[in-house]
Amino acid sequence: MPLHVQEAERLGHNGIGSEHLLLGILADGGPAANILTTHGVTLDVVRRRTDEIVGDGWQDSVRWSHSPRATVVHKLAEIEAERLGQVHPSQAHILLALITEGHGIPMHLFIELGVDVTKVREDLINELDVPDEMRETYLRQRTSYEQARRATAGFEKDDTSVSGTVAIHVLTGSGRLRAHGDRIRGQVRAATGGALAHLSVDGEVDVVVRDDPRRVIPEWGIGGFAPDGHTVFVALDPDHERFEWAVERGLFATLAHELHHVARHQACGYGDTLFDALVSEGLADHFSIEVTGVEAPPWTVALTPEQAAELAARAREEYDDAYNHWAWFFGSDELGIPRWTGYTLGFQLVGDYLDRHPAATASALATAPSVTLRPSS
Repeated sequence: MPLHVQEAERLGHNGIGSEHLLLGILADGGPAANILTTHGVTLDVVRRRTDEIVGDGWQDSVRWSHSPRATVVHKLAEIEAERLGQVHPSQAHILLALITEGHGIPMHLFIELGVDVTKVREDLINELDVPDEMRETYLRQRTSYEQARRATAGFEKDDTSVSGTVAIHVLTGSGRLRAHGDRIRGQVRAATGGALAHLSVDGEVDVVVRDDPRRVIPEWGIGGFAPDGHTVFVALDPDHERFEWAVERGLFATLAHELHHVARHQACGYGDTLFDALVSEGLADHFSIEVTGVEAPPWTVALTPEQAAELAARAREEYDDAYNHWAWFFGSDELGIPRWTGYTLGFQLVGDYLDRHPAATASALATAPSVTLRPSS
């Protein structure tokens, strides 16, 4: 079993993130680990901080699947090896890739520990015994890249940067997100890139991340809303106990969910009836799981089997009627509808359709009218 997988298992995680790749480097005890240790990055410290940051929140539905960022890092390691004239990526190349990628928990820890990543890169190149001319060219290119990235990382005036078809706006007026701005932008870039690779979305989409404790889901520390085909709002609370998890993991699931709504807004609309809403929310949650590998969120499993059967029958009677969205999706004691009923029923409805149509996926159904998923009886 690879060392990074062993480290994930040690922490009780069954998915692989970039932090587990860093742990694998340190557990290897080779030259890359030795260089990190000389810069104050030790296996014990990274294990402890990863456990504190991630906790038990990194559980994938597919065992040992890699997060979008970990997948990017592996590809960057291949590129780093190729740039240095070496055939097979080693732990040193993975560490170079973590530095080049520049976001996620590894970079967060490097900043926290006061690590000079430029010096780490130089030490790695020296350890790899790269010819002088290639070494100088590589370091010069990487220095230029870092300078360009810092110059375009965002402007304090409006905290806006553009990544592909997504404009990222991190609102820092409250002051509480300012220190996290670059990290949040990096997460949003990775998350939107992964989601939009599976969706048909035209034009530019504004992703607005703001400090808004009132609109975070208490169980997750993050909330999202896509009011139309070109806008996604994400709410965070820096004081929430799961803030680190929300930035490192929750953003991926939330943005996948909301960008699926964006695609439906553009193609066929969210819908006006209860059935339309159940389909739109159910598809968005299945899509989030499909592209990020996260476990089913709590709002998709909020009912007992008995409650689900009773409320599904009630919902069927109201499928085509004007409906109370707040009551069905956020609960109403007066109407006898538990919290998150609509999300759970929608998730089950779409799941039943996918079971009946094994070749279908939530990504492929993003632009399908809700009637496509209407049960025959």
